[in-house]
This record gives sequence, C-alpha cells and structure tokens, in this order.
Amino acid sequence: MTYRSLRQCVDDLERHGHLVRIPTPIDPELEMAEVQRRVYAAGGPAVLFEHVVGSPFPAVGNLFGTIERGRFILRDTLHRVRQAIELRVDPRAALRHPLRYAAAPLTGLASLPLRVDDAPARAHPGLVTALRWVLGLGLLGLTLAWLDLGQVTRPIRRADPIWILAALSCSVPLMLAMAWRWSFTAQRMGIELPLRVAWREYYVSVLLNSVLPGGVAGDVVRVARQVEGPERGVGPVARSVVVERAVGQLLLWATLLVGAAWWGLEGTFMAVVVALGAVGLGVALLLLLGRHPRVAERGLGRAIGRLGRDLRAALWGPKAVAVQLLTSAGGLLALVAMYFCCAAAIGSSMTVTEALLVVPWILAATTVPLTVGGWGVRELSAMALFELVSIAPVEGAASSVLFGAVSLVAALPGVVPLLRVNHTKKRRSVTP
Repeated sequence: MTYRSLRQCVDDLERHGHLVRIPTPIDPELEMAEVQRRVYAAGGPAVLFEHVVGSPFPAVGNLFGTIERGRFILRDTLHRVRQAIELRVDPRAALRHPLRYAAAPLTGLASLPLRVDDAPARAHPGLVTALRWVLGLGLLGLTLAWLDLGQVTRPIRRADPIWILAALSCSVPLMLAMAWRWSFTAQRMGIELPLRVAWREYYVSVLLNSVLPGGVAGDVVRVARQVEGPERGVGPVARSVVVERAVGQLLLWATLLVGAAWWGLEGTFMAVVVALGAVGLGVALLLLLGRHPRVAERGLGRAIGRLGRDLRAALWGPKAVAVQLLTSAGGLLALVAMYFCCAAAIGSSMTVTEALLVVPWILAATTVPLTVGGWGVRELSAMALFELVSIAPVEGAASSVLFGAVSLVAALPGVVPLLRVNHTKKRRSVTP
C-alpha cells in the first residue's frame, strides 16, 4: 500500500506484527540509541518509543532494520522504483520491452514533489507574508497621503540621472565590501569561499532580501547554495553567514552610538549603550556557559563551543580586526554614499555630514522585519530624521523611495546566477 503519513506506516507495521511499542519513558541521550542498536543487531522489529524524556513527541526506529521489512513497507512501489532505475541505466530498454515499462511515465509523474497550500506545517505562511506586504504598503501609503503624493513623486520624476548613476555605482563597492567580509570570515572558519563566489552570491542574497519578507530569506538561500556535502555542511556555512552579518550590525549600532552622542540625545545614547552592553554580556555568558563541563558534553554546549571557536577565528587577531572593520566600514560608507546620491538626485539640501549622521539611523530602522524590503518604515523614519536636521520631511520621503528603487535595481544582477542554476539543472535532468 501507499502511505500518506508516517503514522499510517507505523499502524500498518503494528497490525502485521512488524513493530513493538515501548510505553516506559526512555532517555534520548544514549539509552534510546542503545536499544535501537541491540534490536537491529538481533534482526528485531521496528520500535516505537511512546514517551521520550524531554520531548512531547514519540520516536520510531529500526523501520528498515531488515530487508524483509523494507520490502514489506515498499511492497506496492518497489517494482516501479526498480523499473525507473533500470530505465535510468539503460533507456533503450523501454524500446526492447515496451509493455514491461508502459507504466514508467506514471511512476515518474508520481515521484514529482507534491505542492499543497493547506499542509499543517504551512499553517499561515501566506497570511504572514501578506501582512508584511500590507503593512509596508500601508506605511508607505500613509506617508504619501500625509505629504501629498505629488510632493513626493514630483522630485523623483525630475531626479538628476547623473546622481542616480552615481548611486548605482556605489552599489559595486558595497557588494564587494560585504562579499570580502563574508569570504574572509568563512575562510578564517575553515571554509573555502573565493571572493568572486561570495560576490556573486551576495547579489543573490540582497535581491531576495529586497523582495521577500523577513529580510533573511536571501541569507538562507546563500547558505543553501554553498552547502557541498558533509565536508561543507549547513552548520559551518550558516555560522559563517551569522557571524558575518553580526559584525556588520555591530558596526552599524556603534555608528548609531556616535550619532546619538553627536546630537546630544542622552536618552538614546544610554539606550544604545545598554543594548550593546547587554548583547556583549549575553554572548560572553553564553560562551562561558559552553565551557562548563556539564554543559560542554551536551548538544547545546557543543553548539556554543563551535560558535565560540568561530567567533575567535573570525575576530581574533590584528589582521582579523582590521579586515572586519575595513569591510564593514566600507560597506556602511557605500550605503551612506548611495543614499546621499539619491538625496542629491531629487535636489535635497542634505550635506555629507548630515548624511553620515542621519542615514545610519534610517538603515537601522529598515532592519526591523516588519515589512518587505524596508518599504514604509524607511520613508517614515527618514521624514522624522530629516526634520531633526532641519530638512523638509518630504525630501526624506522622496530620497527614501528613490533609494529603495535604486537598491532593487542594483541587486538585479543576482537574477543571473539564479537563472544559470535553473538552466543547468534542467540541462542535467535531460542528460541520459
């Protein structure tokens, strides 16, 4: 039979005497694995552990512990899978034995991933995405309605193309600085990541972060695209991305600290100091906890230990500090220059000094994962901050809208690697 769920498979095995239940509580640390090992060595049945200590879920093991049970589970599909493998090895067999392989096309169609919109694991992802889009567009619409749409769009329509090209050109050193930071961080952690590969993948990441909710979808994709077997698994690559992004955010918040001190915002200054101090203290306590003997032997302790080693590798030493500061500061300055060019394009009176003070705060506001691509939040924060330096709020809104559009256009080269991968996969799929 064809099972629609693991529960259905477990029930079927139990009905036919291929599974036993263990109702007593069992420790997942070594004890459960030892039971599984002994049952497998004896050629025993599948085992359902009903009460796993520390988990609300049961666990099943030894499903395919014997060839006979594997054949029983796959009894209705094993011959079709065998035929598909035979055709993959020798496609001409379909011409020699057409009747034998007549159902092979149906097997291929049935093996394709099933796309559903109402699976339990996808409870409300569409609703969350829609809410982020609605919130972003709503905030942007509120901004435009408050200022009058014409006031915002008029300077954008008359924007100086030279300054727009200058803003686009700033995206090149921006991507290069961030790619260098990621490549350097990964290589310090023992992951071979050439700069040209990191540069290419950063375009993909920024593009997806600009059009998908959450602001981290692109980072997830660049992790997935760099995983190459067990020697470069998800964990090391993901940690390199986390450390690289954290370094950039740390420098951004340090810049906010300087800005708050410059403006004399004592309350904001203290809030940023407390936030940075709390984060630093939390990381330090976490690393110390991971070194405790009782914690270090457990899964959490091992994870903390790996994170500590990665942080030391990426940040420890004069060269590491210099490269991290240079790339992070270079990326932040490129973003500020990009925004300044957009402001100059619409005829804003913003000076370079004001841009250095204001733009980091606008960028920090867009990191809050409430909207898609920072739309709405960026425009509202720009209005408030422009007024703080005695510049018309409408200039802030217009500059931010243009900056968002230019940022999206600057990330469009990321489409090329995505299309290239899809084309390669299609070409491989038809290769005999």
